[in-house]
Formats: sequence, structure tokens, C-alpha cells
Amino acid sequence: MKDIEAILGNLMVSVFEQVENLEEGVHALQAFYHYSKRDALQPLYEQKIAAVSYLTYFFYVCMLSHVRLFSWNLV
Repeated sequence: MKDIEAILGNLMVSVFEQVENLEEGVHALQAFYHYSKRDALQPLYEQKIAAVSYLTYFFYVCMLSHVRLFSWNLV
């Protein structure tokens, strides 16, 4: 079982290295959700949740900045 968990951990790391946007991050989290219940993979999964949460925050801040800049151009 530990070999499978090691392979899944490596796969999870590889997949998240390829994530380029928020949507891909959410899809990757969904794909690995079932495996996140394993004790060996739970910390790694939680780390990836934090990374996607940061992407969400970054996306939100960028959207707010864009809205503010756009509204300033209208004045």
C-alpha cells in the first residue's frame, strides 16, 4: 500500500506543477479528493488546497484591481 501512496503522492506533485490557473487547480483537487482520505496523502492534499486558495485570493485581488482601474477610467 505504501508504494501506491508514494506513486499517488508523486502524481499529485506532478499534476500540481502543471496547474496554471484557478480552474485547473480546482479540477486537480477534485480528481485527488478520494485519495485525500489516506493518512499518508492528507498533508500533501491540504498543502495543495492552500495553494489553490492562494490562487483564488490572487485572482480575486486581480479582479478587484481591474475593476478599480476600470472605474477610474470612467471618471
